[in-house]
Amino acid sequence: MEHGRRIVEELERKYLRHFRVFCPFSALGDVYFCMSYLPYFLKRRRKKEYIVCVAGAACAKAVSLFDDCAVEVMQQKELDAAIQAELYIQDENAFIAHQDRPYVVHLSRALYRKKIPLEKIHRCGVFGLPEETEPAVPKHWKDFTDLKMIEKDHAVILSPYAKSVTALPVKIWEAIISDYQKQCFQIFTNIAGEEKPLPGTAALSPEISEMKSVVERAGTFIGIRSGICDVIRTADCRKIALYPDYNYCDTQWKAIDIYAIDSFENIVVKDDFVWKRN
Repeated sequence: MEHGRRIVEELERKYLRHFRVFCPFSALGDVYFCMSYLPYFLKRRRKKEYIVCVAGAACAKAVSLFDDCAVEVMQQKELDAAIQAELYIQDENAFIAHQDRPYVVHLSRALYRKKIPLEKIHRCGVFGLPEETEPAVPKHWKDFTDLKMIEKDHAVILSPYAKSVTALPVKIWEAIISDYQKQCFQIFTNIAGEEKPLPGTAALSPEISEMKSVVERAGTFIGIRSGICDVIRTADCRKIALYPDYNYCDTQWKAIDIYAIDSFENIVVKDDFVWKRN
C-alpha cells in the first residue's frame, strides 16, 4: 500500500491537476474499449486534462490511436500497486476503467446470470453510459511504410497469436494457407517480438497505428479473436475472427457470446471444424 501511494504521489507531481485513468491489464481490447467511451465519461465528470496509465508500450499505442493525451507506461507490478492505493484512499481524481476493478463493485458477477457482451459491460457498466451511446473511433492512423509490397485486394493478413487466448490447432492455419495459395494470394503473418511467421507465409510487423492501412490494402484479415481485432474493427475490408471453443472465465457463455464483433465474420472453431472460404 505504501509503495502504491508513493507511485500515485509521483504521478500527481508529474501531471499536475490531471485526472488519472487506469487500465489495469496489458490487453489491447480493454484499452480500446476504454478509449472508445472515455470521452463521454470525462465530459460528464467535467475533466479536460487527463492521463491514461497502462501496462506496456503496445497499450500506450492503442491509447494514442484515439487521443494525444498523456500516457504513462508502467510495469504490471507498479500499476497494480498504484491501483490498490487509489482504491484504498477512494481517490475522486482517479478512475479504474475495467469491470474487474474495483472488486467491490462485483460488476462481472452479472455475467453468471445474463449474457452481456464485453463492449456493453464497458459502455454501460464501467462507464455508466446509455446503451445507445456510439463509441468514439480511432483517428490517428498512419500508413504502413512498405504498403506497396502488399498486392491490393489480393492478399490475406493472418494473425494467429494472442496473449490470453488458447492457440488454434496448426492444421487450421495450414488449411487456410493452402486455400489462399491455390488462389495465388499473397499471404502474410502479422508478428511482433519473437513470434514466427506461419510456414508458407511472409512476416509482416506493422505498428498498431499502421494495421488499418495494411488490412485495407490486403483486402482480407483472418485472426484469432484478440485485441488486434478490436484495433481494426473500423477497417474497410473482409474481417474474419476465429474463436476457440471455450467458456468465458467460469461462466456458461462461450467466448463468441462475449467477444463477437458486429463488423466481423465471427466463427467458432470446434474439434470438427473444417476451413471453407465463402
